[in-house]
Amino acid sequence: MQAIDFFIKYIGIIIKDGTDIYNGFGRAFSQCVSHILRYLKGIYDFVDHQGAKDMKEFLINCDKERQELISIGVKKFDDIRYQELLTEYGKIIKSWKKEWMKDNDNPVYDDERKILARLEETDKEQILYFLKDFKIPFTNNRAESDQRPNKIKQKIGKFRSEDGANNYIDIRSCISTYKKNRINVFEALSQAFASNPIII
Repeated sequence: MQAIDFFIKYIGIIIKDGTDIYNGFGRAFSQCVSHILRYLKGIYDFVDHQGAKDMKEFLINCDKERQELISIGVKKFDDIRYQELLTEYGKIIKSWKKEWMKDNDNPVYDDERKILARLEETDKEQILYFLKDFKIPFTNNRAESDQRPNKIKQKIGKFRSEDGANNYIDIRSCISTYKKNRINVFEALSQAFASNPIII
């Protein structure tokens, strides 16, 4: 219930992996591009389709260019460059679709059709959200990494009380937040336990 309450109140951008379970929450959606890259690999590992490889290179190169701009304090692509990237994206899709349609006997024909449909239509805006908002990460790998200690804890032992579980989650959340903000974890925890939190 607490998780549902959190999402009802959440007004930020949700980075997801293509699932619809978050629909209706947040103010906008972005999709984890790492998941898209995995789907693309599932195509070009089985069929020699240049379109899937070109899309992979395009997405990776976009993020490299974006990271270079972020490193010098730029907050977004200028309008001309943004439109150039969208045009290049469209050309890759168009060329790839022709390639796919000519090869309907390939073993991943249906999977290729689905990822093409997502890239071209249903999920295009969400997949490319990282291009127009540099605050949005390229992937949600950080979130998945943050959850890993909790899953490990579930596997190797149970909490003795609900309070203990809640305390563990609070502390793990603080540690993750400190790391993301490049704050010394030991110092920050010491200050928190001394009722002098660094981040409120």
